[in-house]
Amino acid sequence: MNSSDVFEGIASVSQLGMMFAVASGVWVAYRQLGAWRSEAQAKRKSDVAEEVISAANEADSALRFIRSPWSSIPPSGLDGKGWQWRERLERIDQRKPDFARLRKAQVRFRAFVGDREVDEAVEKLFSIRQEVWAAVSTLVSGTETDGDKELVQFYVGLKKKVSGSYGEQDALGSQQIEALAVIERKLYPVVRFEQSNF
Repeated sequence: MNSSDVFEGIASVSQLGMMFAVASGVWVAYRQLGAWRSEAQAKRKSDVAEEVISAANEADSALRFIRSPWSSIPPSGLDGKGWQWRERLERIDQRKPDFARLRKAQVRFRAFVGDREVDEAVEKLFSIRQEVWAAVSTLVSGTETDGDKELVQFYVGLKKKVSGSYGEQDALGSQQIEALAVIERKLYPVVRFEQSNF
């Protein structure tokens, strides 16, 4: 064995070592890229979940404001009859941006996370707002009941929908509380990075 054979052997081992180092580097880079991608997705899901929680709480606050049984005194010169219902319509109009923000957050949530229970809970908040709006719109019309018991019961039911006590007798209030609880129960773990496997 001469010295050129030794040098060729060392060069072969050296090239083999370099190939192993390059392959190891590529493998580590690929694994790191996958970890970075998973981390970025978890962060994005967390941000979207936080946005939904925030918007849902604002919508909850808006519904509580809209359904508050307290009304202001009608401005002078306005007929007091029906004022409380017109005021409720104004409240609904004032809080439209809260529901627009919730809808935008819901769309982002569907795109990045997607969870049927959360989506249904958000839709329940919109449904409650719609029921309240329909009840207020009917009450604003001020149709006389003329002693018709069924019509009186109908209007009593509408008034219960509009004025929220958030107690056991308040069906819409109970649904609203449950919807917010579902949203928070499902999404707080995502925000805290305790659960990212949506």
